[in-house]
Formats: sequence, structure tokens, C-alpha cells
Amino acid sequence: LDQIAFGPPPSDVPWRASPDGVDDVDDETMRTDDEADQEAMEDVLNFAASHPSCQIDQADVTAPKTHEKPVIAKSHKAAFFDLDGTIANSNVVAQYVVAKCDQMTTFWKCLWLPLYALKCAFYLVVDWLSRSTFNALFARDFRGMSATRASKKKMAQIVYDKYMHDRVFPNAVAHVNALKEEDYKIVLVTGSLDFMIEPLARVLRADHVIANSLEETEGRYGKGTVFTGKLKGTPVADEEKRVRVMRYAEQHGIDLARSKAYGDSLSDAAMLECVGEAAVVSPSSAGMRRRAEEEGWEVLGWREEHERAGGALAGRAGAAA
Repeated sequence: LDQIAFGPPPSDVPWRASPDGVDDVDDETMRTDDEADQEAMEDVLNFAASHPSCQIDQADVTAPKTHEKPVIAKSHKAAFFDLDGTIANSNVVAQYVVAKCDQMTTFWKCLWLPLYALKCAFYLVVDWLSRSTFNALFARDFRGMSATRASKKKMAQIVYDKYMHDRVFPNAVAHVNALKEEDYKIVLVTGSLDFMIEPLARVLRADHVIANSLEETEGRYGKGTVFTGKLKGTPVADEEKRVRVMRYAEQHGIDLARSKAYGDSLSDAAMLECVGEAAVVSPSSAGMRRRAEEEGWEVLGWREEHERAGGALAGRAGAAA
């Protein structure tokens, strides 16, 4: 993995899609900023993290346009990746806990963490029943938190440095690199929050990010912009992943029959079904493993290989986390 390295990120890609899903101008709100030795590779990480490289897809919260759209030739191919459990041993709740604890004193953390652990037990049950419902409920935890550009950038960097950086699977990074060499567009399709994963998306040199986005409003008493605790649009999970992938393909000339998709759970199945080649990464349940066998999807053991290697740090071993 020491030989895995990234080239310079592309510099000609606009940042995000407009609310109706059509690429538009930059949005300042979203600008957050695999033999070489460890120090040299950390320089690569820092370089990549400082260069914007991907589009962030925003929830489709507007009415569909009625005018005819131009037909875009399907001349490109893409690789669609779920994030949590597929690229990294991570989850959205842990991301939130890391960001929240950074804002607390030791005393308040000792009080808050046991109580929130009880809430997490409830979340596990809800997630088992419906990933989409879980995403909607989880968004409420952000209600009242600062949503200013500076606050979101700080939260995202803290989560990346303290949590995500060490949890990326090296083989996932190597796979992304290889696909980039084969001219695949790299698209992250995740239930994580858009602003929270921007540092990782930059380092992975993702071409596009489809993620959950939180509603924002002006806070009271001069508090500035805050989160309302609601998601914009439909949660990015289950069938919605298929919808977003197909929309992206239509707008960017992607031939889904020549494209690939990677996921770890049943909530990714709809996305895996709509591409020509699908793979399941370290299936998160017996049900997902059975589904992979039934569909003939390749099963990759990136998590297990990472654990056998002692949980080697993807970023510090020469890959980008």
C-alpha cells in the first residue's frame, strides 16, 4: 500500500449540483476544505485535501422542470460507492459523536455519552427496520447546531482527522485508484451528511458526491445559521439511491450497463441492481450475503483484510484516507 498514491486532483470540476439536480455555479456554502515513507504520504494527503475536486449533489427539493431536456450521449462510465462499511469502517452516528464531543468539556461528555448510548440502541432497531427512517430521525440530533460555513468546515475536518482518516480500507483506496486509471467517474452515494464527508471526498478525488443534506435556517438572538433538524428531500438510502444514481447517469452521459457499484448492506441493493457490474464489500448481514449469492454479485473482503493487517492506517500507509 506504500506505493498507492494519488495524482493531482482535477481542477476543472464545478462544486455541486443545483437543487433541481442540474449542474450549476459554485456554492460557497459547500467549500470545506497507494515504496514512499509516512511523512511523504502525509504531504500527499494534505495536498489533496487542499484542492477541491468533486461535485456535491444536493437534495432534489424543487418541482421537476416541464421543458424538454437535451439528450446526452451515454459515452462515459462510473463507479458508484457507498461510504460507511464499504470504503471505511465508519458510521454516521459515530461521526456525529466525534463532532459533538469536540464541543463539550470533559464533565459534560461524561454526562452526555451514557445517555446518548441509550439513544443509539434505539437507532439500531430503527435502522434494522428502515434505513430511510433512521436517517430522518438521526437528522434531528443536529437541530440548533451552528450551520455556518466555518462551523461546518470545522466539524468536517475534526471528523476526518479524529475518526475517518484511520478507518478507510486500504484496498478500497487501491480500487478507487485503479478505476480512476480506467477512466471511471468516481461517485460516492452515501447516507452520511454532505458537508461532513467533504475532506474525505477531496482526498479520494471523487468526481461527485450524492449525500444527505440538512435544512438550515437563521437562528434566534443573532445565533447565525443553524440546522433545523430536518433533511432536504428524500433520505439517500434504499430505493432513493437507485433514483439518484439513475438521475446522475442521465445528466452526465453515464452508461450504467458499463458502470459498477459497491455496497455493503441491503440498503445499497437497489443501487447495485441498476449497473452492469456490482460488488458487495464485507456484507453487513447474512441477508446481504445471500442476496449477493443469488444475484451473482462479487463479494470483496476489504474490511476483513484490513483487520487481518492489524487495522493499518490507510492514510499513513501511503494510501489516501
